[in-house]
Amino acid sequence: MIQVSPSLAAALNSTENQPIDLYELFLDSGTLYLADRAVTWGGHAYSPYVRSRSAIRRFMHGEFDRVTVELANVDTAISQMLAASEIEGRTLIIRKVDLSVADDSLVLFHGSMERASRVTDEVATISAVQVVGSIDHEAPSRKFTTSCPWKFKSDQCGYAGPEAECNKSWARCKQLANTNAYGGFRFVPHGGTYQYTEVEKKRFLLLFSRKSKKTVTATFNSVDDTPYDVPIPIILGRAQIAGIPIQHADEGGILKVLSAFAVGTIAEMKYVRCNGELVADWTAHYGQIGGTASQTTDPRFPGAYPYHKVAYVGVTVPSDIRAVDPAPAIDAVIIGSIVDQFDAFGNWTAAAWTDNPVWLTRHYLTLSLEEGGMGVPEALIDNVVAYQ
Repeated sequence: MIQVSPSLAAALNSTENQPIDLYELFLDSGTLYLADRAVTWGGHAYSPYVRSRSAIRRFMHGEFDRVTVELANVDTAISQMLAASEIEGRTLIIRKVDLSVADDSLVLFHGSMERASRVTDEVATISAVQVVGSIDHEAPSRKFTTSCPWKFKSDQCGYAGPEAECNKSWARCKQLANTNAYGGFRFVPHGGTYQYTEVEKKRFLLLFSRKSKKTVTATFNSVDDTPYDVPIPIILGRAQIAGIPIQHADEGGILKVLSAFAVGTIAEMKYVRCNGELVADWTAHYGQIGGTASQTTDPRFPGAYPYHKVAYVGVTVPSDIRAVDPAPAIDAVIIGSIVDQFDAFGNWTAAAWTDNPVWLTRHYLTLSLEEGGMGVPEALIDNVVAYQ
């Protein structure tokens, strides 16, 4: 709850009130004081550069309070400031005051600025998100779902065409020619036939036996093993972990399976086992963007798709040709998430595997909600302090 002092409340409720929103940008070079008109308050002169701002969006769970401010740039003063000063990660305070009350204000927003999203000859747009206190968050938050979890046209979605809407279905994704980035789990049936030879032994005249062979033709169909609404793990560092079956098919003498391990790009997959035995025939998919690098449709199920941003493995093992086998237990040693790392000055140095708990924590905090992380804006992370 926002507390308002009696004196400020009385002034704001007066018929002669003089309310105004004041904007304070705390930059490395000093504090910039702005408003929608030139005023002096609290001993500071506020310059008339604020054209408008969005409503301050407030959330109870999962997202962060956010505001967008549009600044006038007709005299290029704002663009010069943006060129000379780093604003990302710096503090923005918006306060409501009454000009008749010189020493009291109502803080509407206290947050951290992101990079300027739009700068033209007329305007510059700055967004900011709340300063994080404590967050109640269930993790990991990406689950096996039939619908796509991505926000339309987000970095995870990747669609950049003219269409304005998506209902998160496979059919719509196909219309948009964007199925490589589909984030849901869609079972694609896979079937066929196989043959094997049976030997029959028959007795005749009580004393003699005779063998005969016959060719048996059998059919097979793949099975959907996806555990819908179950979270997909995030692997930080390294771990030996059991895979989660997506689908399998018993094709007679061989058993094929796709098994998921983790969200996002991992560094390596080792020692893949099936029912406790090392596997010779397996294909690793390292969780990259669908359709790139190793993140392709597994050849065992050619009608499937790349499983965008999910690290998974395709396995083929021998099977009893006369029995129908369930999905086998797959496990592997996973060298986990590729994460951003920084130097002592806060400069990005690499996206690579590490077991450094600082960079692993940063990765989880800034990983988007849709990908299973906490979705903390990177502007709120002090990489210099993290390096220390």
